[in-house]
Amino acid sequence: MAEAQAQLLDLATRHNPTDLAVLGKALKYMVDPDGERELAALEARLDAMQELYLNQRDDSAWDVHGTLSPETGAGLFAVLDV
Repeated sequence: MAEAQAQLLDLATRHNPTDLAVLGKALKYMVDPDGERELAALEARLDAMQELYLNQRDDSAWDVHGTLSPETGAGLFAVLDV
């Protein structure tokens, strides 16, 4: 447990809160003996449900609708810088 805490503290100095939350969840699964299998199943479910729709309207504005995994959503959020 002390090793996991040390890893989280190290990660906290190098990542934003959104990324840190994703990393913390992954670390939780690594500490749990059945965690790798559970994490793989969770990631597969999240990847399968991802979808993103973009539609440019007649007035040139964009409509956006979709569902992204935590990692993809955090990446898009960082790129958009909103």
